[in-house]
Amino acid sequence: MRKSQSQVDFIHKNAIALKEARETVYWLRLLAATAIIPPEKLVSLQAEAEELTRIIGAIVVNSKNSVFAFFLLTFSLYIC
Repeated sequence: MRKSQSQVDFIHKNAIALKEARETVYWLRLLAATAIIPPEKLVSLQAEAEELTRIIGAIVVNSKNSVFAFFLLTFSLYIC
């Protein structure tokens, strides 16, 4: 069995998930602001969506840093 995805693909997929999580936070805030759904019913959903956004964001940032460090190391070895 082959590795299912590259590191770059992993970052790309998580970046899409981050975009979706941010959009979910936006819509939950909009629902709360318009009182379509009572704001007290949305508090836990908003907290969870914001936490997921932070977690996915950290995954994307750390993965990008990892890939960047790998390329720097590879490039420096190539030059020497």
